Amino acid sequence: MSNKSAALTSAYPRFIDNAPLVVACLLVVDSLHFVFARLLVPHLPPATSVLYVLGIATVEVTILVWIRDHIRFDVFRRHLWFFLSIGLLVATSTTINYAAVAFIDPGTASLLGETTVLFGLGFGLIWLRERLVTLEIFGAVMAIIGILVITFQPGDYFRIGSLLIVASALMYALHAAVVKRYGTGMRLTDFFLFRLIATTGFFYCSLTLVEVN
Repeated sequence: MSNKSAALTSAYPRFIDNAPLVVACLLVVDSLHFVFARLLVPHLPPATSVLYVLGIATVEVTILVWIRDHIRFDVFRRHLWFFLSIGLLVATSTTINYAAVAFIDPGTASLLGETTVLFGLGFGLIWLRERLVTLEIFGAVMAIIGILVITFQPGDYFRIGSLLIVASALMYALHAAVVKRYGTGMRLTDFFLFRLIATTGFFYCSLTLVEVN
């Protein structure tokens, strides 16, 4: 292995272990989610748009994992129902998001999408039986107040686009709870790759069934 390859390999774990940097990068990328969805509305149906977006991402991640390591298909076989469950939830949630931006602007959609924090907190306390220490309770309360302030502004929010975004947030929070309940101990590359493959597979199958019918 060359010195350059060794440096890149050692830099990768350091990046993943830097939680604030990873969160910041995720926020930047995620903020473009509804913008891309809105730009695709005039050109493709929602399900087709998502298939292209996630299909390309799946190919890219597969190539990356194959080059850097190797693809562990045995992980997918052992956790088949886990990946199919979260794949279905993510596929449904993302399709709803892409359909919703035809009725609501990306900025409002992003704000309403933050309700996933509320649903996630509920799943954690009720289903996962999590217990919060004093500092965590304070943080949760502050997060809820922030969501209420930025999300529930005066306006016509009880419309189809807003309701779709909230439904999508519920499904995504459920997906996160399932991951936390059954996906612990799994390598990040294995989890992310097979999550993408399962999600894209549901899109492909659903569009194929529609075309056949």
